[in-house]
Amino acid sequence: MQQKLEQYASTHGDGWSVFSDNSDLVVRFLINSTPFEGRIKYVPLKTWEIFIWLYLPQIQERFFIESKGNWFPEKDGCRRISLPPLDSKYKVHCSNEVFVRNLLGGPRLIHELMSFPEDSVDHLKIYLRDGYLMAKWRFMFGSHQAMRDHRDDVLPARFEFLAEHLKLYYEGFQLQSALRPAQVARA
Repeated sequence: MQQKLEQYASTHGDGWSVFSDNSDLVVRFLINSTPFEGRIKYVPLKTWEIFIWLYLPQIQERFFIESKGNWFPEKDGCRRISLPPLDSKYKVHCSNEVFVRNLLGGPRLIHELMSFPEDSVDHLKIYLRDGYLMAKWRFMFGSHQAMRDHRDDVLPARFEFLAEHLKLYYEGFQLQSALRPAQVARA
């Protein structure tokens, strides 16, 4: 599993490292000098959590996208908005509705959000808060046998899927930042 994560990190960023930190497997690299960190953590019993973050201090908007069956308390300063077709699977809260609608209107984000597994025990949360873009994906294997047999393939594949999804937000932020000066100049 570590070798697959090393291959991913080496082809997607600079200054990369993959190492164990207690029971977590940690992946770090830079995307255009932006720090990227991901962790794969075992949460007994049969549950795994992938947590990824990027630090983007220039972005002060806030949003929270979370699997519909869960409730999250840290939505201060945000209000719930409706974003079909996401409403069938997710709750969306944000501090700036125009910002979030523009971001999610970018290439592939809504399609990829809808393609995350629909299993009722899976929990996905993607959020931007205090300059950190974060994603957390918690999921279970059906049995200990399935976990032993498939862990080394499933965990790196899901890590890569979540990392690539989070990078779409990052690209959307870069695009919105580039458009802001042009919009200000036209006003």
